[in-house]
Amino acid sequence: MNQFIINFCLLFTTITLLFLPFRNRPRISLNSSWSTRLILGSVCGLIAVLLIFNGIQIDVARVDLRIIPVAIAMLFGGFPSAIVAGIMIIGTRYFLTPVDQMEGFYLSTLIIVLIITTIGIVR
Repeated sequence: MNQFIINFCLLFTTITLLFLPFRNRPRISLNSSWSTRLILGSVCGLIAVLLIFNGIQIDVARVDLRIIPVAIAMLFGGFPSAIVAGIMIIGTRYFLTPVDQMEGFYLSTLIIVLIITTIGIVR
């Protein structure tokens, strides 16, 4: 439980600090410029990568809150933001996963793709 609270505090703090440059700009939406949306995706991807490094280890499984930044990127920036954040997560997960545990990498990649697609269809 303690690790979950640390993960949540890390999520809240990084979202608060990394989104400070966006406070004096117009609200990010699907009508925002591509560069703004890609920067949003990069910021959310960075937050997700930090959450991956501070994940909770339960037996052989690793649990973290990395899907929350992807959802934020998708809701505010649309597909470009979510794709950038998703690629950052997939790349980090690929390099951190041992060869004998690649099933977890494939499963997490599938989950990220499904969530991005589902939120995109619903939105």
